[in-house]
Amino acid sequence: MQNFDKELLRILTYLKDLDGTTLLVCVCDDSRLQSYVTSLLRKKVESFAQFREFIYQPQELDLVRYLEPPPMESRRQVVAVSGLDILGRDHQSEAIKLLNLNRNQFGRTGIAVLFWVTHALLRRLSSEAADFFSWRSATVFIPPPPNWDQRQSELRKYLASVRRGLHAIDLTSLLELEVQTNGLLTFQVSRHFLNLDEQHGAPYVRSTLEEVTLHTRVIVLGSPGSGKTTLLKGIALELASQEKPGRSILSPTLSSKVPLYLSSADSQFLSSSELEARARLAFDAIAGKSDGRLFKSLLRNGELLLLLDGLDEAPQKLQRGVIAELLKFVEKYPMCHVVAATRPLDYDASLLNAWPRYELQPLDEIEQSEFVKALLQDPRKATAMLEMLRRNPQLETMAASPLTLLVMAVVFQSHADIPRSNFALLSIFTEELISQELRRGRVGREDASVSRITHLLLPELGWDLQKRNLVAISQSELVRLVTSILSGYSLESTTAEAFVRNVRSYVGVFLAISIDADGREMYGFIHRSIQEYFAATYLARQWQRVGARILAEISQEPQWPSVIALASGGFGPREASRFVREILGGKHSDCQNVLLAGECILAGAEVDPELRQHVASQLFTSVAEGNLRLDQMVLTTHLLSELVRSDWPTMRTVLRAALKQGKPDLRLAAMQILATSPLPDWANSEAALIATPLTRDPDDRISLYASEVINRSERSGSPSKFGV
Repeated sequence: MQNFDKELLRILTYLKDLDGTTLLVCVCDDSRLQSYVTSLLRKKVESFAQFREFIYQPQELDLVRYLEPPPMESRRQVVAVSGLDILGRDHQSEAIKLLNLNRNQFGRTGIAVLFWVTHALLRRLSSEAADFFSWRSATVFIPPPPNWDQRQSELRKYLASVRRGLHAIDLTSLLELEVQTNGLLTFQVSRHFLNLDEQHGAPYVRSTLEEVTLHTRVIVLGSPGSGKTTLLKGIALELASQEKPGRSILSPTLSSKVPLYLSSADSQFLSSSELEARARLAFDAIAGKSDGRLFKSLLRNGELLLLLDGLDEAPQKLQRGVIAELLKFVEKYPMCHVVAATRPLDYDASLLNAWPRYELQPLDEIEQSEFVKALLQDPRKATAMLEMLRRNPQLETMAASPLTLLVMAVVFQSHADIPRSNFALLSIFTEELISQELRRGRVGREDASVSRITHLLLPELGWDLQKRNLVAISQSELVRLVTSILSGYSLESTTAEAFVRNVRSYVGVFLAISIDADGREMYGFIHRSIQEYFAATYLARQWQRVGARILAEISQEPQWPSVIALASGGFGPREASRFVREILGGKHSDCQNVLLAGECILAGAEVDPELRQHVASQLFTSVAEGNLRLDQMVLTTHLLSELVRSDWPTMRTVLRAALKQGKPDLRLAAMQILATSPLPDWANSEAALIATPLTRDPDDRISLYASEVINRSERSGSPSKFGV
């Protein structure tokens, strides 16, 4: 008799011979095999008992309540229970807690339960619901039947784990918004891109993801919060989902690939010197330990899609090594597709110059509208929020980032207003999320007040992780770090223990976000930008204590610009101006200092008008001189474009001054920015007035840009009396 038949007979024997409450824990990672076994058991069990099924749903988490036998039913009751493994982390924790809470009631039901779990869920159930688990009569590990396609079985298990991972940890899972993760991920992959290699000074031409993924390997650039990570996870979800849409939003060559998401900041990525070994560790962390045959065959056959996130997030001393490993990997496996996402790189990216580069574009007005309506559901609230954005160019510019727009929706829903800086926005957002967890009763009450967690613990955690350029740490390191931080404030160890208990069980601002190669949970902030906000909170405090010294200590490391820019938005006008002036006087090159100062202004730093104009003028000069690397040019043009949109009065003055200087390169840079930057409708006629004299410029490029500005004004319906 085959092993499969033996285990099936064993289950049936338990169901026939045992009286009273019976718990059979059935372990299987293949959803199709689980369904197959359940259907076989139903046919055999119905000859001597009533067979029912219970599938966990977010709105139905109490198994014991369902187990009450139907009235007037005298036959033995057998219930097959499934779906616990596909619940989000919060709902899964609630369901497991209810199992333990109602264990005695379960023992009085007299019902036989077939409880389906995966290997990973078995470990969690046995430790977190030990009292309920003690009722089990047997644990049955289901082997595949004869002639079962083992490779397809392993592939289904892997893809199911990918789907579970994508749904379990997502920023939207924290929010009291009626929004589906699937919908937001799908929205992300419908975004537009700019082909940086085909631009050559021409007005921007947008590309779709289908066009981007035609390449065997490609780099996607994007600013913080632009949606790079969500884009890669959206691609993975698209490929891992069993329910395929009628027409894939990916290129045909990519639509049949098996996705592997890998972050260069993960400890498992950095634990091995070869990218192939790192990828194998990540694959096993999702699929479980294996002999590696499936992974190797996917690589050899060109079936694997490597989604590499955060080239910029590897520690600086390792970045060139990461690039070199990536090149060795694709040379060894030329058929393996790679999509690498990164913020503009802070090191020489010439090694990857042969790879096509696309910049993830900011959300336009239509995309912002669709996103807000998907988030807020209530049409009246969505309309009110969109009207607020349209009335304020600074807010409209900030809303071009999907992460910022998501944060805005949460803040608007609870406060009916939106702050004008990213720092103030994230301050309200994070306190709202922590308060929300307390209202739900999920966070342990011991020393877990909002103020203590938000104002003491999380800023220092964010600073420590950012300083080491990490996004995740082990549980033992978390306990050590939290205890050390809190001891500095003379707080008792129970606070540290309560904090760690909470992050192990629930989705929160800080939580278990991944697992290492040995299946142990790794902990970090729900999003890199949230980590950067708390690090910025700590930086703002330190700067007020020690001044420019703290900026000098960190400004030369690539992980700090976003943190510094965020911190600048947390000061009043006088301090913000002093902060940005200290940046301009830093040890970096003038170009790097000006870029960072521009990022501060775009993040909402309330600097004085003279300083704002000075920074914008210096950015134009940097573009005109043409000495920027590609990543610096991308960032500089992005900053200028967003400043034109968010602060037209200041930029109008700066543009006119640049054009009056008469330097051809400076005039070209000014007109290129003016022609390619989105403007409020009311500003188009003023832009046309600036452009009109340049339609007869001897430089054809300048005259072409000038004509485009005038045509845009006419298309927008702005009053125009400026003919060519």
